[in-house]
Amino acid sequence: MIFLMWFGVSFWTICPSSAASVRIRFSPTDRRSIFFVAYMRDEMGIGATELTFSRIDRDAILGFLAWLENARRCSASTRNQRLMALRSFLDFAGQIDCTQTALYLSACNIPSKESHGRIVEFLTEPSLTALLQQPDPSSPKICGIWYS
Repeated sequence: MIFLMWFGVSFWTICPSSAASVRIRFSPTDRRSIFFVAYMRDEMGIGATELTFSRIDRDAILGFLAWLENARRCSASTRNQRLMALRSFLDFAGQIDCTQTALYLSACNIPSKESHGRIVEFLTEPSLTALLQQPDPSSPKICGIWYS
């Protein structure tokens, strides 16, 4: 819970639009709750009460990221967001207990996957010219013509 208070002050207040994408839900009935814990429980056989930092390593994180992409069918962008959330948590853990800094640095060495965003289609030159030649509807002359 301390992490969420620290994370809330340092991140959510600065970047509220990103907060929704990395929000951690603690509802026990929500299947989306804490994907990393669900992965460790379901795939690695390590329950939440047994999950300690000694059980988390680079291989566990890489396995989690592969599980997100393969079993959960998440995009590279979602995978990268989960990786950043884990890095943030591990950074916090390293600030509280310096022995966890190695785990944070190990997570930082995991590269993000390149995600290909939407292709933005632009107007052709003739279409853009025609659009720019349209009269300004806020002009008083044009308004007078339209409303008379």
